[in-house]
Amino acid sequence: MKVYTLDSDLVVRLAAADLARCLSVMADTEISVCPTEKFDGQPGIYLGTTPSLGEAANLPAVPDPKWDDAFLLTSAGDALVIAGTNPRSVLMGAYQYLRELGAEWLWPGEDGEILPPVDQIPLKGFNITAAAAHRHRGVCIEGAPSLAHIQDMVQWMPRVGLNAFFLQFQTSSHFWRRWYSHQLNPTWENEWNLTEEECAALDEGVIKAVKERDLILHRVGHGWTAAALGLPTNGWDRYEGQVTDEQRKLMAKVDGERGLWENVPINTELCYSNPEARRRLVETVLEYAQAHPEVDVL
Repeated sequence: MKVYTLDSDLVVRLAAADLARCLSVMADTEISVCPTEKFDGQPGIYLGTTPSLGEAANLPAVPDPKWDDAFLLTSAGDALVIAGTNPRSVLMGAYQYLRELGAEWLWPGEDGEILPPVDQIPLKGFNITAAAAHRHRGVCIEGAPSLAHIQDMVQWMPRVGLNAFFLQFQTSSHFWRRWYSHQLNPTWENEWNLTEEECAALDEGVIKAVKERDLILHRVGHGWTAAALGLPTNGWDRYEGQVTDEQRKLMAKVDGERGLWENVPINTELCYSNPEARRRLVETVLEYAQAHPEVDVL
């Protein structure tokens, strides 16, 4: 059995490689992955995006293939075509085919993968199309994760039809430190007090995993107002420093006073009637966007 890739795209190649891996386990046979320039109807499974498959890929119409996911599984003679509106949709289509054979991914990680044995690898009789009901189907970093936790999560997401991952804050140090410093587990002795640079490197590890699957990367959320004030942005910690008069005049007035809301910078609103506050907020967002072209949704 051969799995053919009609795109040079790395995500389509990943889809083919993981499909071959799973099928080789389920059918106890060797599956090879081969690049090809066109769909020629030879026996096997063909993976590609709509442009590479032409009339063989009659996908549901979507508003924008960059953002909107749809895939099909269709039999064509002795071949099976798995096509998508974008590379991540091809990946999702490959996992749907495996699910049709009984595979499941119950939770992230190797122990959540179920690959039941099959007597044969069926290629005929398929006519399945699917278009996502929602453009953004995502997960946000929360709690106390390690990099391995998040990498497992990102690997699992397209297997169950999710397409977006959100890294909170300008760096997600608040969450990384909960795990690596074991804030809620004082009996664990292997404490690692991360620097901001180390936290940024962990973020990069997540971004790499997201981009390898063509998932949509969301970033920041909380913290823009604090950044505009020049105050800490990466968590809900109470601020122990001094607030200057210049910073205070940019903060919203509450009960007649301007200041940090409960001493937490990221929970503090700006005074949006102040043109300087508006200017600083806009410039803060623009500077971040210019420095982070990898972000899809800010």
